[in-house]
Amino acid sequence: MELNARTIRGRLNSNLQEDTDASLVAVHMFRAEASGLRSVLTCTSSGDANLHLIDGIQVHEDSFGTSWPICRMGNILCMKVDKSEKYAAFGGDGIDVSLWDIQTQNRIWEAKAPPRDSNGLMSRPFVTASTFLGDDHKKLVVGTGHHQVRLYDINARRRPMIAFDFLESPIKAVEADTDGNRVYIGTGNGALASFDMRSGKMLGSYKGRISGSIRCITVHPSLPVFAACGLDRFLRVFHKNSRELLTQIFLKQPLSVNVFDTHYPAKALTADDSAEVSSVEYSDNAFLYAENEMLDSVGSKKKKKKTKESKKMKSTQDELLEVDNNIYAVSEKACKKRKAQRLEGRESHLKAHKKKKRSESST
Repeated sequence: MELNARTIRGRLNSNLQEDTDASLVAVHMFRAEASGLRSVLTCTSSGDANLHLIDGIQVHEDSFGTSWPICRMGNILCMKVDKSEKYAAFGGDGIDVSLWDIQTQNRIWEAKAPPRDSNGLMSRPFVTASTFLGDDHKKLVVGTGHHQVRLYDINARRRPMIAFDFLESPIKAVEADTDGNRVYIGTGNGALASFDMRSGKMLGSYKGRISGSIRCITVHPSLPVFAACGLDRFLRVFHKNSRELLTQIFLKQPLSVNVFDTHYPAKALTADDSAEVSSVEYSDNAFLYAENEMLDSVGSKKKKKKTKESKKMKSTQDELLEVDNNIYAVSEKACKKRKAQRLEGRESHLKAHKKKKRSESST
């Protein structure tokens, strides 16, 4: 289904012009209904949530009037819709995470402020990323600008069940794995790691020189890979279990969102298609092929690196051995010279002694 993106963008911009300080924070497109209608949920930084209705490529004139306020103060920074597409979580700077019913536009749960610290001060709410853990909307994982990760259970209480710090940079991306226990965390300085939310234990960090802030992490629904992108303009694909970097692609501009197209047909690529998608394969089968190829290339690179290191070590050892031999030769030469000098001194001393005796005997 092709959407009239120009019409949607024009309508959204006309709505945003009413509030000059507002900017579009997040957009979520719902699955198509049986009637062919499709809805789009948007949220602005000022806290206005809007539900738009799309019929094929036509945008309804009255569809942009369905809106409700999320907050009156602060700035919204993140929005996340659960898998059932019935609930949405919102949070931001000065706004703690809250859960809303999309159909009724009512808030059904809101997090409680954390207790005061040892100095009696309360930390300002600063929610930068959120995701739902598993298929249930009742477990919510939140990342904050205070480099903290929190797990909420809306059935248990309003304060987090688990909370832990991760490095010292703000959390910018949080994404749950398909197993319902593991969560991937990306920070503002490019750190990427996975955690087990049952215990809050870190499972490991992912390899790769990420030089910019990570803004989005997307898990593939069937393959053991996930993609991450950010402000360094690279799209990277990692293996979940081995934590190896499978591939990376430079895309020329700062990135904010990436998605997997699971409906792309798995067909044989022609010469033109392979030239067009030389570094990225969109089908599941092609992704598996690319994964195996990258694993092989990673192994060959490691072998080459090891051989280079061994050659370098061998050359260094040879140089050290040569230096040792030179030092030994110099020391041996000096010893011979000193020995010869001692012998000459003894001979001269004996000659002087004999001469003295002769002179005494003659007198």
